[in-house]
Amino acid sequence: MEEVKRGFQKKTIDKTIERKMLQWVKTIVPKNAEEAIKGDFEKVEPVEMKDWDTLTDATGDDIDNDGLTHDQRRVYDSLVVTGGAIASMLDGDLPNDYDVYFSDMDVAKDVGEYYLKTILKEDYNNYRIPSEPLVREREDKEGVEVYIKSAGVLSGDTDLNDYLYFECSPEVALKKYMRSFDNVNESDNTGKFRAVFISSNAITLTDGVQIVLRFCGDADKVHENFDFVHTKNYWTAKTGVVLNLASVEAIMSKTLKYVGSKYPICTLFRIRKFVKRGWSISAGEALKIAYDISKLDLDDLVVLRDQLVGVDSAYFVDVIKALQEAKTGGKNVDRTYLFEIINRIF
Repeated sequence: MEEVKRGFQKKTIDKTIERKMLQWVKTIVPKNAEEAIKGDFEKVEPVEMKDWDTLTDATGDDIDNDGLTHDQRRVYDSLVVTGGAIASMLDGDLPNDYDVYFSDMDVAKDVGEYYLKTILKEDYNNYRIPSEPLVREREDKEGVEVYIKSAGVLSGDTDLNDYLYFECSPEVALKKYMRSFDNVNESDNTGKFRAVFISSNAITLTDGVQIVLRFCGDADKVHENFDFVHTKNYWTAKTGVVLNLASVEAIMSKTLKYVGSKYPICTLFRIRKFVKRGWSISAGEALKIAYDISKLDLDDLVVLRDQLVGVDSAYFVDVIKALQEAKTGGKNVDRTYLFEIINRIF
């Protein structure tokens, strides 16, 4: 008899996410980040879980009933877990990763700076970049971003078009740092939640956590930027799991319903993943995505770069790098040249 696949109950999903978020947040120790700047971060290990019952934070506050310091509680209370993780569990699968957003933009900025402090200092000095990578509020006020001034540009009044997204800058590709994690990727359950990739919009950690900085706010605000309706269930520490009827219906029928996106090209890429898993999409939904893409000025390299990076881990980093170098060298970056670069890289 064929085994019946059953989705997880709501209370099980709630406990699974709660346990994962607590495990992660407890590894955020600002003191370790400050020590990392002074020396070799690879020698600074997160405090083991068993030690938390005797810890106090930098202000002398005792940990709370969840084992969190004051600063960690501030992070935990700001978390919004949403996206594909809950959909996977409703469908009976453990998620590969958890997309984590922040309701508080100041918390998002602090967490972004924490991970920059813990992993960048040594490599950054070796690459001799003129100014440090920083985390700042985006101009659109919708979230925060990691940015670095492009190498060789020293003027303080440089136009923003001269800034490279972090993962697109060849001088700060983190290649040296990543060599020490050749056998570590974001799905590994190390219990240490180390950063394995940083983009302008997100920080990918081991143990299946992706911190999304691009959008901040409550769940409704974050969901304004989501592409498919099935991703709009969410969890917060205050509410637990909140299910959206339209999302649950889409999951049960494995149907992709497009509701709009600031990154329709990334949506186009994502369709392939869902189709491989047995999901379907109608011609009408595909037309909606095509229409949104048609409104983009992809001849503008800044727009193209933003679309290919999207919210998830960076797409087509080598393509963007090649186009940026071509533009800097005075080449005509047109359709023919773009296709040539894509064919060469892929």
